[in-house]
Amino acid sequence: MTDGSSNKGGVQSFSEWRPVVFWFLFASLVVFHLVANVWWQALDIRPVRTDEEVHMQTARDYYVAFTERPKQDNPLKLLIDVASVRPGNPVHPPLLHMLGALMILVRGYSLDTISLTVTWLFLLAMPGCYLIARRFLGPWQALFATFVFSFTPIIYGSSRWFMTDFLSMTIVVWAVYALLRTDYFHNTLWVFIFAILNGLGILARTTTFLFYLAPCAALVLWGLWLALRSCGDSGSHCARGTAPRAE
Repeated sequence: MTDGSSNKGGVQSFSEWRPVVFWFLFASLVVFHLVANVWWQALDIRPVRTDEEVHMQTARDYYVAFTERPKQDNPLKLLIDVASVRPGNPVHPPLLHMLGALMILVRGYSLDTISLTVTWLFLLAMPGCYLIARRFLGPWQALFATFVFSFTPIIYGSSRWFMTDFLSMTIVVWAVYALLRTDYFHNTLWVFIFAILNGLGILARTTTFLFYLAPCAALVLWGLWLALRSCGDSGSHCARGTAPRAE
């Protein structure tokens, strides 16, 4: 009897600590990737070339537009200066470059500072991945899915490069989560959030919406079918309720 009581008490005690252990593991996963990326960038001596070089130069140009040009106490002058920044070649939307410029404002100008922008996007994508998995799985299974996502080579490898692809991926993750929360586009708040993420996706990369076009179309068609079925059922009930009775 004593052994049974002690085992039951041990299980109950562990159950009380499960949320603490869970969030400790989740936070440890996020902190690990942050430290690993900062360490990697500190040791990285590769030359910056090709598209990444263009993106960093454009981010620098936006930083100059934000800070060094005279604004003459006119907010419209700042807007004109920012809008006058020439896009790089190849041409890309400006959201990634603006985020890089903001990072320079916070931490000072350096190549590592600009690259670190994508690391923060990586960390932001991880809770989004967890929330998507949580819609279908338990918390521990969703945590494991996030673990696999974060250690997928193309994911963590790309998180060290200042490229538009990763910003697009982060927005796609949160757009898919918002899409799942729209309740077949009946939840106005989440539909609005989804619309905002669509706009941000286009500002990140013009092809961003293609990555969730299929699930979006599926939800629209399924929601439309449910709405038509509901209207049909309501119409039949209404017809039965108002039909004249036979004499």
